[in-house]
Amino acid sequence: MNKITKFVTLPVLALGAVVLAIGLTSDETETARVQDPTAGPRGACGHFIQQSLNNPASYEAVNSLNWSTNFRDDGIITVAATYRATNAFGAIVTETTYCDIVADGGDYRLQNLR
Repeated sequence: MNKITKFVTLPVLALGAVVLAIGLTSDETETARVQDPTAGPRGACGHFIQQSLNNPASYEAVNSLNWSTNFRDDGIITVAATYRATNAFGAIVTETTYCDIVADGGDYRLQNLR
């Protein structure tokens, strides 16, 4: 291995190891809160639904840009989310679930899932 390759490869590998270590040591394990302000209420609702499924990997949002979103006077945001996922019998089903979410700055907390 020549000197230039060593000087480029080793720092890149070290940086990758640091990023991986930071990701693995994150202590945020609470699934009832989403801290990504770019996701918004629709993204938070999709996250909460996916976490509630028997097979979270099977989750597929259906036209999420058109999910109905209602901002209530009491501060609760209701999102009607349509998605596809496998049910307990392994069949793919399309469902609509309503998420009641409370926004707290950039955080979204799940109030109710129905």
